[in-house]
Amino acid sequence: MRLALTSIFVLALLALGVLGPPALDAFHDRQHQVVVQGPLSVYEMSEERSRGQSNSEIARVTEKDTLKVMRIRIEKDYMVVRVQLPDGRQGYIFSGGNFSVYSPEEVRQGLANR
Repeated sequence: MRLALTSIFVLALLALGVLGPPALDAFHDRQHQVVVQGPLSVYEMSEERSRGQSNSEIARVTEKDTLKVMRIRIEKDYMVVRVQLPDGRQGYIFSGGNFSVYSPEEVRQGLANR
C-alpha cells in the first residue's frame, strides 16, 4: 500500500513538472491584449504558407479593435499571435502587422486603451 501511494505521488510530481510550465506559459500569454492600429488580416493557420497551401484570411479587423490573446509564439525572426475574435473564432496574426501586444501590466494601467 505504501509503495502504491509513493508511486502515485512520484508520478503526480513528474506530471506536474512536465505539464506545469507549458500551462503556466499559456496562462501568462492569455493575460496579454492586442490592439489593432490599422487594417489587419487574421489568418486560419499559424504558418504564412504551409506545404504549398495558401493561408486563408478568415477575418479582417479594423483600427481600435481589441483582441484577446490565446497564445504568443516568438521565433528568431518573427512573432505569431493566436487571437480570439469577437465572434469566438480563433486565428493568427503575424509580426509586421498593424497591431501592438500589451502586457498584463500595461493592460492593468490602461495603456492598451489609449
